[in-house]
Amino acid sequence: MTLQSDPDPLTSPLMLAYSIIYVADLDAMARFYSEVLGLPIVEHSARFVAFGGAAAPLALEAGGPPVAGPRTKDQNPTLCQFAVADIVSTVASLAARGLAIEGEIRRGGFGALAFFRDPEGNRLALLERTRLPQPPNAGGSTSDAG
Repeated sequence: MTLQSDPDPLTSPLMLAYSIIYVADLDAMARFYSEVLGLPIVEHSARFVAFGGAAAPLALEAGGPPVAGPRTKDQNPTLCQFAVADIVSTVASLAARGLAIEGEIRRGGFGALAFFRDPEGNRLALLERTRLPQPPNAGGSTSDAG
């Protein structure tokens, strides 16, 4: 009698369920992300707000540290980047809603980045890619084995 093992649950890539930012004032932060950034709220409770419309859904959870100005990487080592088709027009649209961009739009081989902060000082960015990332081996095998 041969025992069959359970299939490996990691045979397909893991998918990110949420990227969560812990916040001190959940209601104020939910308003910022929904009203200023335009993210639709898909789930809301007393301690948790989830947004839709993103490939990797973003969520906020109560219980974050109190606000003491802009947070450094030591205080919040996560950077959420929002993909946009046209960074210049997106920056202009957000500026009309009162959002200030930190410095100038940065351009490089990756595309263009514009950094900003949410009301609790978490650093965020807009990203306009010059090319979409390719999945591993999208161009075929790179091995010399044949």
